[in-house]
Amino acid sequence: MQHVTSRAGKRYAYFVCSGRQARAINCRQPAIPVAEAEQRVEHLYAHLSITPHERERLERREAERQRAALTVRAAQVREIEQHLDELGERQLRLLDAYYAGAIPRTLFLDQQRELTKRRTHAEVVRDRLTASSEDTHRELARRLDAVEGCDRRYANSDTIQKRHLNRMLFQKIRIGRDPSQTRGILVEEFSHLLDQRALTRTCDVRTSGKPLVRPTSGFAVADTMCAWRDSNPQPSDP
Repeated sequence: MQHVTSRAGKRYAYFVCSGRQARAINCRQPAIPVAEAEQRVEHLYAHLSITPHERERLERREAERQRAALTVRAAQVREIEQHLDELGERQLRLLDAYYAGAIPRTLFLDQQRELTKRRTHAEVVRDRLTASSEDTHRELARRLDAVEGCDRRYANSDTIQKRHLNRMLFQKIRIGRDPSQTRGILVEEFSHLLDQRALTRTCDVRTSGKPLVRPTSGFAVADTMCAWRDSNPQPSDP
């Protein structure tokens, strides 16, 4: 972020490319006024936010997916239970062979350790599959809580809370020089849940006429390269 002071002594804040400031890359994007970037991010949240009715629709859709997944998990649990029974029988046969003097002690112990290790792994997988349905329901509720009415929550938050919301929901927020060039890239857990159209809707925000560019913090180097001509921001006096 860069601050510029006008001749009247008023300070203005801008987002600028960190690579450009350090002269590490040949970025030619102009700076973006922070207030205008904030407007467009708020508009992005307005498109991302869901209503209670949309939440119910998403819950029904996810419930159908979970029912299908539950059928698959139930089959997997049955297979694991069968595998555990087979491992238990092998351990009993191994014990009988050892007491009958058919195998030496070292081989018996090595085989028992291997079978016990396999039983433990299978039990862990079985328990995870058994508990996953309840965990999935709680996780779905947490994600829906995050996006339901998130536009109002973002607008009423302070700077620290807004930063937390941005990091929770988005991998990146790209803001181009034109109002139509605003795009939020959701983190994976939310991108699977929400309609992808919410990520590419344009954000038509009224501006002061200054060119708007995307803030580049957190972008890869390739994302900061731009062929746009430089126009150093000069704040105008009120």
